[in-house]
Amino acid sequence: MADDNLPSILLVSFRYPPETGAAATRLEALTTRWASLGHDVTVLTTTPDYPDGEVYDGYHNEWLRREQHDGVTVVTTKSLPASPSDHLLRRAIKYLWFTTIAVLVGTFWLNKRDIVLATSPQPFAGLAGFTIARLRRVPFVFEIRDLWPESLVAMGEVDNTAVISVLGTISNFLYTHADRVSVVAPGMKETVVEAGADPDDVWLHTNGIDHTFFARENAGGIDETELFEDNFVLSYIGTVGKAQGLDVVLDVAEQLQATDKYDDILFAFIGFGSRYNDLAQRAEARNLDNIAFLGRRPMSEVPNYLHHSDAAFIHTESEEAFETMIPMKLYEALGAGLPVVLGASGDAVEILSRADAGIAATPGDADAILEAVKELRENPGKRQAFSENGRRYVVENHSWDAIAEAYSDKIRCLVEG
Repeated sequence: MADDNLPSILLVSFRYPPETGAAATRLEALTTRWASLGHDVTVLTTTPDYPDGEVYDGYHNEWLRREQHDGVTVVTTKSLPASPSDHLLRRAIKYLWFTTIAVLVGTFWLNKRDIVLATSPQPFAGLAGFTIARLRRVPFVFEIRDLWPESLVAMGEVDNTAVISVLGTISNFLYTHADRVSVVAPGMKETVVEAGADPDDVWLHTNGIDHTFFARENAGGIDETELFEDNFVLSYIGTVGKAQGLDVVLDVAEQLQATDKYDDILFAFIGFGSRYNDLAQRAEARNLDNIAFLGRRPMSEVPNYLHHSDAAFIHTESEEAFETMIPMKLYEALGAGLPVVLGASGDAVEILSRADAGIAATPGDADAILEAVKELRENPGKRQAFSENGRRYVVENHSWDAIAEAYSDKIRCLVEG
C-alpha cells in the first residue's frame, strides 16, 4: 500500500525484468524495495527483447501494456527489434523511438509523479526522463551505470566523430541539467564533475546483492551436477559481449590444457551476448575441451551455479573507460562466497581488495590470469578465506535493502526541498 507521505516515482529505463542482466537486476532490486517502503513506483520501459532483439514469450509488442510486478506498476511500450550485435544506426533508431514514445506516454498518458528518474548507459532514456520531468515540473534524477560515449569508443563500436560529439553533448547536458546525478562507482563521479556538475549534486549508490538470495543454504541443484563435481570450475555468469574482453580465456584454457597437472580446471560460461557464439566457435576450432558453454539461465538459477562452482571468473576490457566499471557479477560472486579471479582495473579491483576475496590480474594478460587460476587451484585454505571474507564484506557494505533505503531518503529530501 502506497504511503501518501512518500514521493511517487516514475523510472524511465530500456531494461527491466523479465529481461536479465545487470541493469534489470539493479532496477528490480531498487524499485521493489521502494514500493515495499511505501513509494508509489511506476516503471516506463520497452517490450522485453534483450539481448536477442526477439520479443519474449507472453508478450505481443503492444503499443502499451500495464502490469504489476512485486508492487511496482510496469508500463511497456512498443519496441523496434534490434540486438546488441546490430549496427549502431539500427540501435540508435530503436533508442530514439523509445525516447519519443516515452515522452508522450510519460507526459500525456501516465498520471503525474512527484519525481522522475532515468537510467543510462545510453543517454536517450535520460533525455526522455528529463523532458517528462520538465514538462511535468518535477525534479529529475539521472542515474549513470556506464559512461557513454566513452565505453562505446573503447569497444570500437563507434569512431564517427559527429556521433561521438552528439552523444557526448547529450550526456554532458544531462550531467549538468539534472537536479541530481546518481552514479554506481566512485570513478564515475569524477567524470560527471569534470563535465560541470556540482559535486554536491552527485549521489553514489553502488550495486549490491540480496544476501539471502545468494546464501548457500538457499541454493538448489543444477542440470550439470556431474560436470561441476568432476572438475575445478571457474564460472563466468553474465553478458558475453565486447566490453567483457573474454577472448583471453581461450589463451588461458589452451595453456592449461597443455599440462596434465591442471586437466581438471574448467571454465563454464553461463549467459549470452553478442560475442557468445563467436567465442564458442573459436573454442571448438581450437579443440578446447576445458571450456563449457552452457547458455543463458534465468536469474533464479544463478545462485545454484555459483554455489556449485569453485571460483568465479570476471573480466573487462583493458581500456581506461572501463576503470569505473564494477560488474554486478562481482557483488554476486562475493555474496555467494566464491573466491574471484578478476581481470580488471580501477574501481572493481578496489572492491576486491577491500573484500580480500580473490586475486586481481591485468585485463587481457593471459599469463597473469593463468597464474591466478593456478594459485586458487592449489590453495584450498586461501579459497576458504576468500570465500568467508567476500561474503562478509558484501553483506556489511552492499545490501540492496540499505542501498534502496538510503536512495529513498535522498529522493524524499529532494522532492520536499
